[in-house]
Amino acid sequence: MRTKANWYWAIPLIVVGLTWQLRNLEYISSQVSHIIISWQSLLIYIGVIHLFRKRYVGGLLEIFIGCIFMLPLAGVLEYDWFHLNWPIFLILVGLFVLLSPYLRRNVYHHESNVSYFCEEGYVETTNYFGSVKQIVLDPIFKGARISNTFGGTVIDLRRTVLDAPETYIDIECTFGGIEIYLPSNWSLLIKSTAVLGGCEDKRFPTEMIDNGHVLIIRGNVTFGGVVFKS
Repeated sequence: MRTKANWYWAIPLIVVGLTWQLRNLEYISSQVSHIIISWQSLLIYIGVIHLFRKRYVGGLLEIFIGCIFMLPLAGVLEYDWFHLNWPIFLILVGLFVLLSPYLRRNVYHHESNVSYFCEEGYVETTNYFGSVKQIVLDPIFKGARISNTFGGTVIDLRRTVLDAPETYIDIECTFGGIEIYLPSNWSLLIKSTAVLGGCEDKRFPTEMIDNGHVLIIRGNVTFGGVVFKS
């Protein structure tokens, strides 16, 4: 899993570096480089990754939004027209959200849109257009993988402890919110990537931080938010 994640984020870094170098050597124009090196291209790329991971609804929506906002950069739409009419695209996204349960029935067939699994302190949860609220009661927390798309996920870790020097939570959050409750003395390191989203530690500060055990947050937050509370 970690090797795949390295590939996913190595590719855009290589593409950006090559594009920048080709622009410096005047092999490509500034307009082309601005299209390639843009948040729109990154959002489309994340959407493609989500499609490969069978997260069809979130992936298609990310690609749609990226392509729409790419049109002015590509010169397909005039900026004045786009600035005047871009709320129409919000309406289209809203309609997409309303129709997504019917789309989900066709895409996922009989699969549930919400799943939660915990074994020996490791948590896996997937949430599409639903709600997950779980308290982890295992004595030792060994990590988690959380996927949240157009939903709300709440995980309470205040009744468990960290044992390994480094424990990882891998997060994929798209157009939704994740709340994770932690003991106030846990050491937290956030390494996630945010695209028009955020990942924030809102716990009350304490002087008794356990620096011998670190909880590390990895993954992607796209048009969503991840909050840590105590």
